[in-house]
Amino acid sequence: YIGKAETATEAASRAATYNLHIGDTKTYTLAFDPNSPDVPINPDEDMPPDEDMPPEVVDPDEDIPLSFTGEAVSPSLVSNSSNNLTASNISSFGDYTMTARIVGFWHDNVSESAQTAYGATKAGITFETTSLIPGNYAINDDNEENVGWSDCDFRTTTIPTILSKIDSSLISLIVNVDKACITSCTDATLTTTSDKLWIMSETEIAGTNESTYGDNVAEGSQYAYYQTHNTASDRIKHNSSGSVYSYWLRSPWGRYYNRYYFAYVNDDGIVGSSYVSFDFGVAPCFCL
Repeated sequence: YIGKAETATEAASRAATYNLHIGDTKTYTLAFDPNSPDVPINPDEDMPPDEDMPPEVVDPDEDIPLSFTGEAVSPSLVSNSSNNLTASNISSFGDYTMTARIVGFWHDNVSESAQTAYGATKAGITFETTSLIPGNYAINDDNEENVGWSDCDFRTTTIPTILSKIDSSLISLIVNVDKACITSCTDATLTTTSDKLWIMSETEIAGTNESTYGDNVAEGSQYAYYQTHNTASDRIKHNSSGSVYSYWLRSPWGRYYNRYYFAYVNDDGIVGSSYVSFDFGVAPCFCL
């Protein structure tokens, strides 16, 4: 798949070719042999099983290939029913399965520590869950002043618990990427965190930077999916019960110099702000 490719021999042995598109929620092949050379696949080129191709690294600056070949592995968030969540503010996933859509190709920078194993500096595909995961969550347990994404309870405590509920076959494929974020509600200095699972910033989903109290600091760049789905109705999400529900963004909200607010998307798809201790839904993102 885009990012970590199969060998030519493996690719030639596959029977099906799958097209990747921004916004896709289909089940795709994401399997690969981690011990094989990194050989980019050209879906328009015949590759005999015995063809000997030298190892290469996919160049993220080249045109994005929109197809790949392999065996089916779903890019869905699947719970591990044998490991129940224990945090008091999180509901057990049980056997709940989440669907994820493609929101961008070659968008996110792979964290430096993961680049050698991944074989590229850009993550091939970024996914976002199409609905909210079960349970409601606070960005921080208390209305602590000047908390930021890097040190909030949701990132440091809740996300590791959520990761423990995702199927291990998907976890092994998710790569750590660098996410931009301002330091806090009163400090618009841009910082970077390395995340395997995260939530969107205001910039990434809405293409605006109103949360950064007049400094207009972009926390990343808007994903391709939301560049073409950029209305409030496009940002509306449903919870696990099927009801429209508000959900958090990772952007501290310093627009009115509030010291303990974060950005969120309300029931109407409008970006606003709320106390970090309030419970809303979340729509995690990840890269493969």
